[in-house]
Amino acid sequence: MAANSLDRLLAALVVHLHSASVCTIGQGWRLAIAPLEAATVHHVLAGSGIVRVGNAAPVPYASGSVIVVPPRQGHIVGDAWPGAREVNAGETCGPFADGLAAFTAGSGPGTLLLCGSIPASHGLALSLFDLLTETVVEAPADDVGRGIFDLMRAEVAAPGLGTAAVTEALMKACLAAVLRGRLRRGDQGLLPAALPKDPRLIRAILAVLENPGAPHTVASLADRAGMSRASFADHFARALGSGPMEFAQSVRLHAAARLLETTDLPLKAVAAAIGYADPSSFSRAFRGAYGTDPTAYRVLNS
Repeated sequence: MAANSLDRLLAALVVHLHSASVCTIGQGWRLAIAPLEAATVHHVLAGSGIVRVGNAAPVPYASGSVIVVPPRQGHIVGDAWPGAREVNAGETCGPFADGLAAFTAGSGPGTLLLCGSIPASHGLALSLFDLLTETVVEAPADDVGRGIFDLMRAEVAAPGLGTAAVTEALMKACLAAVLRGRLRRGDQGLLPAALPKDPRLIRAILAVLENPGAPHTVASLADRAGMSRASFADHFARALGSGPMEFAQSVRLHAAARLLETTDLPLKAVAAAIGYADPSSFSRAFRGAYGTDPTAYRVLNS
């Protein structure tokens, strides 16, 4: 797969990352975190230690690392010393600032984490993290990523009004910097679990993600992939677990949901933007995917 295609794919995918907590783990302590439906992201602002998911081997981390734990995986994080004491995160929760929670294990110098979550994408829309199966520990490879860590440390050191919004934006930017570094090195890293390895399929996926409102058909996407229609449909279904048109509709409706959340466009304009000439057909499809009609969804999510 060409590097520019990977960059375009990264730009097309929207990672929703929510800031949630600041964790302070003293020397000689570890924090046990219960499984979440979402992937968990820890930004190590200070300290070093290990993260262990289930019965897997512990993975070391250092200051400046980004730790990504797969969905539905309980894990411990903190001091690598075998005799370290463990405490459940749920037993130590308290307020931090601006709606963020604080979790504390022990006291004194140790590990300081800024933590968030990456909720699963809706339906069949592609996400880099929905199918992640292994813990990833990675540090940004460029000055931009390291600079973002400095900004996170400064915000956590002097929290106040807007800290939740600022840290959420910084964590998302840092995660993008890590992914960009992997892509530039040609190291797919996080990608194989969520993306097909066949560059022909990637070309078709990009066509849908970058222009969901285009009149995509199995034939047009097969042509983009440079494959026969039958071969393309078979390879696509086996790689993604859905047909190409099911995938295209899911991406279109995901784009519509974003427009409903972030704009005041009338439903007719939203429908047209994602390729529906008939607003009634769009409303029926949206209701089938999201369990509510577009107007009610906008009221609840805007």
